Formats: sequence, C-alpha cells, structure tokens
Amino acid sequence: MKKFIFALFFLPLIALAKPAEFEAGKAYQIIDASAPKVTTPVDVVEFFSYGCHFCYQLEPTLEEWVAQKGKSINFNRVAVIFNRGWNYYAKAYYTAKLLGINDKMTPALFKAIQEDKKKLQSNQSMEQFFIKHGVDEAMVKSAFEASPTIDGLMQQGMQLMQNYKITAVPTIVVAKRYKTDLVMAGGDPKKMMAIIDYLIAKSQN
Repeated sequence: MKKFIFALFFLPLIALAKPAEFEAGKAYQIIDASAPKVTTPVDVVEFFSYGCHFCYQLEPTLEEWVAQKGKSINFNRVAVIFNRGWNYYAKAYYTAKLLGINDKMTPALFKAIQEDKKKLQSNQSMEQFFIKHGVDEAMVKSAFEASPTIDGLMQQGMQLMQNYKITAVPTIVVAKRYKTDLVMAGGDPKKMMAIIDYLIAKSQN
C-alpha cells in the first residue's frame, strides 16, 4: 500500500518533467536571433583543428552523436587556423574531404598529432603521411602544393570564423543561429551534445 501511495505521489512530477533548458549567454550564444525557423535536416557545423587537444577529447562523443542523428542533421566541419602550423592541419582536412577519405584520415591524423606527437607541419611531412596511408603521391603533391580549390576552402573557412566570431575550438554552430563550445559546457562532452540537441529543437520552433 505504501509503495502504491509513493508511486501516485511522484507520478505528476514524472509527467511534468521537461527536457533540460539552457540559458543564453551561459550555455550558448545567439548569433542571429532574427533567423527564420529551420526544418530537417538542421545544419550543424563544428569548428575544429587536428592540433586541438579538446577537439580530440570531444571526437568520440561527437562521432557517436552524429551517427545517432542520421539524416536529421547536416553535419560539416570547418578547419580553423589559430596557431602556427595549423594551416597544414586545415589543408590536410580539406584534402581528405575532397578525396572522400575523411572517415579514414581524421582518426589517423588525430592519433598521429595528439597521441604520437607528430608535428606534421610542412607540406613534405603531410604528403608522406597521406602516401603512407595509401593516397597516390602525385595527387597528394598536387593537393598540398598547387590546389586553388583547397586554398579556396581554407579561405572560406577563415571567413566563416570571422562571420561567427569563433575564438575557441571546438565550437559548434547550429542552424547559423546559435553557437556553443566545450568551455560553456563545463568541459563535459555529453553536456555539450545536450546543449546542441536543445539548440536544434530551439531552431525549429
């Protein structure tokens, strides 16, 4: 009988429970409050670098989240250039993207740079890294040494950084309306994904 009364007492609380809400200015920032409501798939963009340790920490949680979301989001990345040598990391990301081998090269590059402490901060070192992972030598040299397409993608990335006022990585922009980063999430990757889920829902309302 006591158990039954206990269940009845807490049933309204369970029914009234709402998803977590996050405060603007603390958990996320508003980029454009006047942007129109969006529909599925929602654009989600991560600003990152292979040279960023916190991006590497976020990677497993982010990968799992992206896989779970499937076609409900349109996930892309922008490689930032904050520090000396990160231009080679950006060039590596866009090269792998154009070649359609990001799924293979991103974990390899993160491991080499973050775990194995390889600098890979020259055209030659990056070219050799890609060649060792089975990419054609001529194709790699063309990408790293004479590719207007890749240079253009890097310039576009820098412009987006300015447009969204990206000052730290990893930062994630949702629907061109909101942004959050790992610092605002208290350093907790799972909380960061919860904030992004909240912003996706908010952008559709």
